[in-house]
Amino acid sequence: MIYSPTTGSVYCFACKLFSNDQKNRFGNAGFQDWKHADRALSMHENSDCHRRAMVSLTTCMDTEGLDKCLVTQHRAEKKYWHDMLHRVLNVVRFLAERGLAFRGENEIFGSPHNGNFGIVELIVKYDAFLAQHINKHGNMGHGHASYLSSTICEEFIALLGEKVFDHIVKELKEAKYFSVSVDSTPDISNLDQLMCVVRYVLPNGPVERFLTFLDFETHSGQDIAKSLLQFFEKIGVSIADCQDQSYDNASNLSGKYQGIERSDNAVYIPCCAHSLNLVGQCAVDYCFTAISFFSFVQKLFFAASTKRWKVLLERLAEANEKLPVVKNLSETCWSAHADAVTALQKGYDRIKAALDHLCDDSQKPDRHLEAQGLSKTMEKPEISIMTEIWHMILERFHKTSAKLQDLKMDLNTAVVLLESLYHPNFLILKNEVRITSHVLITTEMSYIEDENATDNDDGESEETQLLPRESFRIETYLVIMDKLLSALAQRLDAYKEVCSRFGFLLKLTSMSVGEIHDATKKLRQYYPTDLEDYVTEELVYFSEFVKTEFARKSSGDGPEIQIYRLLVQNGLQDTFPNIHIILHMYLCLMISNCSGEHSFSKMALIKKEHLNMLTLMSTEHKILCTIDFSDLINDFAERKAQTTFMI
Repeated sequence: MIYSPTTGSVYCFACKLFSNDQKNRFGNAGFQDWKHADRALSMHENSDCHRRAMVSLTTCMDTEGLDKCLVTQHRAEKKYWHDMLHRVLNVVRFLAERGLAFRGENEIFGSPHNGNFGIVELIVKYDAFLAQHINKHGNMGHGHASYLSSTICEEFIALLGEKVFDHIVKELKEAKYFSVSVDSTPDISNLDQLMCVVRYVLPNGPVERFLTFLDFETHSGQDIAKSLLQFFEKIGVSIADCQDQSYDNASNLSGKYQGIERSDNAVYIPCCAHSLNLVGQCAVDYCFTAISFFSFVQKLFFAASTKRWKVLLERLAEANEKLPVVKNLSETCWSAHADAVTALQKGYDRIKAALDHLCDDSQKPDRHLEAQGLSKTMEKPEISIMTEIWHMILERFHKTSAKLQDLKMDLNTAVVLLESLYHPNFLILKNEVRITSHVLITTEMSYIEDENATDNDDGESEETQLLPRESFRIETYLVIMDKLLSALAQRLDAYKEVCSRFGFLLKLTSMSVGEIHDATKKLRQYYPTDLEDYVTEELVYFSEFVKTEFARKSSGDGPEIQIYRLLVQNGLQDTFPNIHIILHMYLCLMISNCSGEHSFSKMALIKKEHLNMLTLMSTEHKILCTIDFSDLINDFAERKAQTTFMI
């Protein structure tokens, strides 16, 4: 088919050349009836006049002459560029997948400053076709088509990125229900970029995909909501199917009227990993002793001086086991606190020995005094005890946080993990605490275990002086633990509403018929248009099926994901359609927005040009590697061959 801009009509190429039938609109007057185009095209394709024209065209193409020579030349030209562009595409995909820069200072082949795209010069050594092409077309300057220039690279970046983007949008539409997470950060040009990540459910389980960076004017919830809603409308995704919004606990996004909550079902779920970090930060900020302790830990970071770092490494190497080195505390990454305290707890004696060595070694007076002060601080019992306490707390927090960032984590399991962090009382902790430094052997009994000591009361003072152990318990430990528990309870309240909707999935195999009826009745109040009246009967029969299958086999995934996989692997989506919908709505709930922060790390490596497409391909590199781009290469080669032929 060919289109004429002059007449605004579509013509059949074969019929235009070889058909004299006046009734054949595709070969005579042209076709403009767009409302009935599908039917008209089908009728024309099966008509006798079209068949005769196609036979004439084929015969003409096979006959020796100018037409056949042109067709042969065109096919050869297309084949050449197909082979050439296939190599270019693979280089572009390789660099985009790893988030590497494409261009350097110039585009000259043979120059060491032509950037990573110069990898084609390495391929040339093993590829005669590419070597011949570069020898013929390389470094020819403007106006000569080599298809190795930055222009072609940019075209391929756009085409590959669009293909990956379309693949994700297609999956999203097929999944129907989804959750969204947004976060913002400035790029290298100091302009804010609003990251958009979606979570939806595929047959093998939930996935989280980076979609794009959006432009926005201010950090208000209304402005962010406007940008997000316009984006979803543009790609044809209904915001009514959004089940959940997840942010990094930002107040400007969590409100119902300031956030993006345009659907009654789009609940706000704070990022579980950020909630845990905020709990720990809150406990530290509320206790002066904890603030002083982490300030001391930060001062132990030896990397500022190569000499001190070398002394530390030498002392750590003397241990029989490999000990971690002291880490720097990060204001944005709470896991750095866990790493730093773990390094201090495991290498307490070695770190103190390094400080003592620095005290004895000849150096600048200020360095000598600093090392001496840190060494004496490590001799204090409370520092050793705080090291043990925070090591146990942060180790549990760190492991829980790492698990919460698992893409297959579901909300019920996440809440159970958060609830498990409620710590036992002080006496149990006291039995676990051990004094790490040998310096404290003479003081640990009086500091912690002196149960028989009496109050230091001479009869003249009305105030009772506490024992060191009781003073530490009341003024430090209980303050930290109370704040941890209260902050954790406050964060857990944010998840209660959603857990009340889908919490029954955790105990599906042990529920009675009455409990199932109550659970589905409550769920239908939230989703009256998505779930049908007979959902209760479905769930009763399905629970019996799940009991039988769970007795046969199980996996390491959460029960909800196991249930979903049983449903899909046995092809029971049509048998239990409401159960399929419930599991889709539940498993698409976003637990954390850590996937979005991974795109920020990619953005730091990628320049402003083609930021969306390069970040998309680098972040979703697994999709990039699985997509077949042969049709893209064929279309691209066809266009380039036509352009070259016309020139």
